Amino acid sequence: MTDNLSTFALHGGSQAINNKCQNLGMTYPPSAVSSAPDHVPEKVARVYVQAEEAEKRNHLDTAAMGYRKTIDIGLKAFAPDVRGDFGPRINKLAEDGKLPPALKDWCHQVRLLGNEGTHELDEPAAEDVADLAGFTQSVLEYLFTMPKRVEDRKAAAAAAAAKAKR
Repeated sequence: MTDNLSTFALHGGSQAINNKCQNLGMTYPPSAVSSAPDHVPEKVARVYVQAEEAEKRNHLDTAAMGYRKTIDIGLKAFAPDVRGDFGPRINKLAEDGKLPPALKDWCHQVRLLGNEGTHELDEPAAEDVADLAGFTQSVLEYLFTMPKRVEDRKAAAAAAAAKAKR
């Protein structure tokens, strides 16, 4: 056993395996496929997946910026008339009743933590980026996933009711 471990270490160990996998365009160990919550618009989902992939690779600055951008462009679908800063867009959506107070606070947390990833010299903490990921997923589910599920449920109920009348 020791001879096998010595040979493994002598030839670069796990780093050698990782390097060979990278040269082949593979990841070792294989990681789960990233995906955005259901019914998220394609452009928003693309940025979310990029942020998630950056987080998996421990690229915390990039992940923080990506989660921030995900919410920023996701909210633009609901307040396209609000130009410029992200903060006023969050506040406008809350004033218009499109974001409940807790989600408004979460969006501001994503904005502030994402700003740290963008503007600060120090890398954000992994725990903060994990919080950003969770906040971002919850906001996307509230804005895009849940309304579509409710719509689909109502349509199914209406179809069942129509069928029952026949």
